[in-house]
Amino acid sequence: MNEASPPGPASSRIKKDLEDKILTGDLKAGARLDENALATLYGVSRTPVREALRELASAGLVSIRARRVATVAQLTTSELIEFFEAMAELEASCAYLAATRLTAADGQNLTDAHAACIEAASSNDPDRFYSANGDFHEALYKAARNRFIGEQASLFRRRLEPYRRIVTYHPGRIAVSLKEHQLIIDAILAMQPEAAAAASRAHLDFLRRDIAIILDSLR
Repeated sequence: MNEASPPGPASSRIKKDLEDKILTGDLKAGARLDENALATLYGVSRTPVREALRELASAGLVSIRARRVATVAQLTTSELIEFFEAMAELEASCAYLAATRLTAADGQNLTDAHAACIEAASSNDPDRFYSANGDFHEALYKAARNRFIGEQASLFRRRLEPYRRIVTYHPGRIAVSLKEHQLIIDAILAMQPEAAAAASRAHLDFLRRDIAIILDSLR
């Protein structure tokens, strides 16, 4: 059996652009992705567009139904809850491991990332805060010193990005996030793994409880 050939430059470029638009919310869940319209937009034939859509479908970002009708994937309520539950356990594991394996460099990275979040919040710039918040969580994954858990946490976080963005922009959420980040950092720096895991789990559990806000925004 012949293996599928890797995607070409055009399809990779289209995939990256569509992926960015989906994850930033420029393309909303349920939006139709018409092959002909996309081919015209990117100045290519339908083949690279089809390849890009297949790659996005494999990543769970696009749904392809009969007759190649593609739409931006939309998680059901139960799926969204399960994703946040899994994400909470992955990040709790990262926090637990970070507290048991703390190095001076990792502690400084977490502290610096949190300081960047505070600065972004004080400038009243939600986009800047969202970016800094992502850096904080990536610093947490790195501090766990477990490549496999870190990679899975990053994948889950990226998949949930459009939904997390909605909650982050909800009034008052940024201030709450900063307090929760501080609790995580305090526990890690004190090398208290159970407390670090609990604080990290609570941070994600709060987002899970905001499912109603997320779904109302998507509607």
